[in-house]
Amino acid sequence: MTLITFQSRIHFASDVLEEALRAELEESQHRKVLLVADADKVNRQMMERVQIGMPDSVWRDMVWVNGEHTKYDTAALALGHDSEGPLDAIVACGSARAIAHGRKCRHAVAQARHAELSEKDRRVKRARSFLPDFFAIPGVDGLPDPCMASGATAGEKTMPPNVIICDPSILAGSKHADVANAFAISLGRCLATFGGSSFNPLADGMAVEGLRRLAMTLPLLPDDGLMSTKSRDLMAASLNGSISQQKGPGLVQAIADALTRLTHGDVDSGSLQRILLPRLLRDLKLISGTEEALVMRVLDTGSNTPLSESVERMLDPLPLNRSLREMGYALADVQRAVSDARARVHVPDPVARRLNTIVEEVY
Repeated sequence: MTLITFQSRIHFASDVLEEALRAELEESQHRKVLLVADADKVNRQMMERVQIGMPDSVWRDMVWVNGEHTKYDTAALALGHDSEGPLDAIVACGSARAIAHGRKCRHAVAQARHAELSEKDRRVKRARSFLPDFFAIPGVDGLPDPCMASGATAGEKTMPPNVIICDPSILAGSKHADVANAFAISLGRCLATFGGSSFNPLADGMAVEGLRRLAMTLPLLPDDGLMSTKSRDLMAASLNGSISQQKGPGLVQAIADALTRLTHGDVDSGSLQRILLPRLLRDLKLISGTEEALVMRVLDTGSNTPLSESVERMLDPLPLNRSLREMGYALADVQRAVSDARARVHVPDPVARRLNTIVEEVY
């Protein structure tokens, strides 16, 4: 077992799920736990392992994220369970969507508990003091956006999980499309770190390690399966890409987030990276020359090939959408999402005009 102390306690090792979950619950002396899982993505074997990891003394109940369930729908179910007796912890497992819904449940529970206080008590106690513990068990698609937030500035909505259990053995049997999606998202997150202007050497180091791990997973062949070594490297790259987001979201991630809010549906972030990332690297020069040289050296792409071309070659064979139209969005929705993303990620006016042209061309 590997235990990393960061904003979260992170367990990373194959076949560690049951042991790590049991140890964390027993150490915290939790008695009531709510499990959140995505009915469309979690597999039966994984859920059996999660149940095995629950101590006998822990009461547990289940919330399934189904079909068109929004985070608000799932949070409403969690509030019902909390009203029957305070939840000690929420365990979200198997997919980024489940973890995002679990995070919303945690926030809703804290807000509801805070609202029950008298007006005087609400002035002296913050809602975050009522947050139940939050455990995340990522699947092949890793953690959702936003993955991490700086400790001093994190609010109840963006605080990272107390515990993250990364078990690469969970990825066995993952579909090629899911692996491709995870690769594209992790690559985009790591590269976005070098496009940020804030100073955070630790985040940069995490992104470098994430890129190194991604390079080790190549080639991602559809008939190759996800061997144990590639499972470990892909999950490590995903985790590193998540942690590196302390510098803030990248431009593609901000557009994906805006699309999610506009359409009220899950966005295929991997395809969005596949479509936009190479063009943005080429036309907007998102990464400075010095850092681009570092990235190319880590990815071992060769000094004579521009980074945008190298990224295009990595993403081109993957079974992801190749145009925004294929993703099912109207051009007007994408343009509005780009406009909203500019409010979150500073984009100078000349660059913004070029960005709008790129969106029209790739649509």
